[in-house]
Amino acid sequence: MFSDKYKFLKITIPLLLILLAVFYGEIKGPTLFPGYLEAIKASELYFGKEIGFGGKIIEIQNSFILVKSDKEIVRVNLALPQKYLNYQISGMALLQKDLSLEPVKYHLSNLRKYKIFISLIPLVAISYLFFKKYRLPSKNTYQ
Repeated sequence: MFSDKYKFLKITIPLLLILLAVFYGEIKGPTLFPGYLEAIKASELYFGKEIGFGGKIIEIQNSFILVKSDKEIVRVNLALPQKYLNYQISGMALLQKDLSLEPVKYHLSNLRKYKIFISLIPLVAISYLFFKKYRLPSKNTYQ
């Protein structure tokens, strides 16, 4: 498409477009899909409105849970069994006057063991390719 004299443009234009898209998302994203941090900064605008939330469940009480979200401790009015301690939670919730959250929809996950298993697949693949190309000498080779 372009000759080599336009090589600089072929590299910089896509990078600039990606950079502009990231900046636009960082500026417009929180206004279109506010999270807990954006909501508490302008709390009077978001009372009773849906906001996004998520984080790690650090404490479970009878009528609420505490979630660590972006270095903030958030109270979520949700009753869960103790087995969900240290799970990840994410979803949508209504912001209450006391800055707690009333969940509308949420998702719980604890995928650590699966992530560890999946991360071992490249190790096995690389080991296979290495030992396919390079053979280690056996004991009988040096006799």
